[in-house]
Amino acid sequence: MNKSNLFWAVGYVIIFLAIQVMAQYVTISVASLVNGAPLTELDAMWTIVSLVLFSISSIALFTLARWSPVSRSFVLSRPWLVLAWSVVAAIGALIPSLFVQGLLPEWPEEIQHYIDKMEALATQLMNTTGGYAVVCLLAPVAEELVFRGAVLRTLLEWKPQRRWTMIVLSALLFAFAHLNPAQLLHPFVIGLLLGWMYERTRSVIPGIVYHWANNTAAYMLYHVYPSTDITLTDIFGSEGRALMAVAFSLLIILPAIFQLNMTMKTAQLATLKRIASKLNANGITWAVGGSMMLYLRGRATNVHDIDLMVDEGQVERARELLGTMGKHLPDKDNAQYATRHYHKFVIDGTEVDLIAGFVILKDGVAHECPLLKKDITDRHDLEGTSIPLHSLSVWREYYSLMGRTEKVAMCE
Repeated sequence: MNKSNLFWAVGYVIIFLAIQVMAQYVTISVASLVNGAPLTELDAMWTIVSLVLFSISSIALFTLARWSPVSRSFVLSRPWLVLAWSVVAAIGALIPSLFVQGLLPEWPEEIQHYIDKMEALATQLMNTTGGYAVVCLLAPVAEELVFRGAVLRTLLEWKPQRRWTMIVLSALLFAFAHLNPAQLLHPFVIGLLLGWMYERTRSVIPGIVYHWANNTAAYMLYHVYPSTDITLTDIFGSEGRALMAVAFSLLIILPAIFQLNMTMKTAQLATLKRIASKLNANGITWAVGGSMMLYLRGRATNVHDIDLMVDEGQVERARELLGTMGKHLPDKDNAQYATRHYHKFVIDGTEVDLIAGFVILKDGVAHECPLLKKDITDRHDLEGTSIPLHSLSVWREYYSLMGRTEKVAMCE
């Protein structure tokens, strides 16, 4: 992928902020007409109107322009446990977030004045009718569509092999877009978690649910303790109790993240299901090999790309089909192989290798490794879609020729 993806990712953030400015300008103009006098600032109710216009405009633009593609596939997989653990994680993160926020140093007077102004605006929103709808319903949808569905998706397509670097970059953009120095750390950390959830599922739904639960918990806490200067010590009565509350919260959020890791359907599986449906419908003879084959057989716990072994006589048709699903990357030579047909794609942010006429070079000898029907030994049912699996013994031989002893052991 080229660097235009990075420019687009940053561009999405700029567009998002520009919509906010335009929504505020339009609202000030309308409010001035209604009040019969020019206004320079909005009161609480008109601020709500501005934020509703901003959120709805962002959601409409990013979905209609398909900058943030929307699909029902994740919801149709019935991910109720994922959504439940997302809520638990959000609740568990609230107290540790307040604790870390209290450790931040004092800001210079000019910056503190701006922070106080932002906190006063937040207080207005919390106390105004419609505040919950804006803060806890519209904002999570708009921000997840923009920062995960558009920004992170674009970054992952640019550098899919460096997914954590891309997640960190998207989290930084997410933090800076909040335009509040006092809130840089919290949205950055939450952005890492939300980015990981998106990278695993390729859906904004878990992030929206987490975001809703996080904002709702903060909204409820404010109405119980309205002061913006409230500390954990004030809430729990002593510093010792506050630290105990932080420890207890960690016992909530850490198991929740562990459960999310266990229950989230990997993005690679969703991509594989799409590919399998396309290849099967077109009568292509193919099989999954490599780490994905080991994963589906329960021999590996992680997989970052998909190796598709295809009949050499059908590779061009398979290449055309995959080309309609993602982006075909430039071919690169590898001194370890003399494969006759090797094509790399990025589909839904996942690297996919299409291989036919596989040839491994070792000690100057070319070892032919074609896909034979007799070596398609098993089929994995992936939510009703049949996934042909290449022979485990064949891949033990392949890995042995490649000198990858750890993978040989997985094939034993």
